[in-house]
Amino acid sequence: MTHQAPLIPTHHGPDIWRRFRLTGSRRINAAPWMDALSRGEHVGTCRTPTATGKACGGNLKPGKPYRAGPIDWYPTVCDACGSETAARGPAPARRRRR
Repeated sequence: MTHQAPLIPTHHGPDIWRRFRLTGSRRINAAPWMDALSRGEHVGTCRTPTATGKACGGNLKPGKPYRAGPIDWYPTVCDACGSETAARGPAPARRRRR
């Protein structure tokens, strides 16, 4: 697998690569995520600060998604430093008033 640049650099949370995000959004796309999980592929780059203050830069392995309230969360674990973090999934559909 080749390295991919993050879709949107963030100062909080992981940098998840573009192919694992919904088009035009920062939310996770479940289908490619589950594919990467089953294949044991990486999904992003770790941004956890090290002792020198720089970002770790290790590769993130995906975890099994879970639901907390109305939101789906997609956990990751860094191969290099072992830090754990999670990215948000799609927002729940809004109810329309009639």
